[in-house]
Amino acid sequence: MVDLTGLSVEPVFLGIRFAPEKAPLDLYLREIFRDMATNRGSNFRGPRSFFYEAQETLRVNDEGTTRKKRESIIRELLAHRDEINEVILYEAADWTYFLPISDPRQSGHAYLDDVP
Repeated sequence: MVDLTGLSVEPVFLGIRFAPEKAPLDLYLREIFRDMATNRGSNFRGPRSFFYEAQETLRVNDEGTTRKKRESIIRELLAHRDEINEVILYEAADWTYFLPISDPRQSGHAYLDDVP
């Protein structure tokens, strides 16, 4: 375990990869929120960053189903405003190869406008 006692660093949630189903993701989130409730001793207070290794979701050829699930997961993560401040996507190289630049809805982050 990492002890951040006395430091003001922002702990970061290690996050997830690909596109987990809702029930396991909800369980994971509940448990990491509980685990990080005291920020491992850090003096930092506030929502933290969340890593999402989602590049495989861009490689799947399934008429956009997995991409939509990816977007839904990101919106769900950001809906936890007290816990998560930002989702850091680990997928930049795949944007070059798998996102259609001509479609701003898919090549950008317009889907975030749907976050409640």
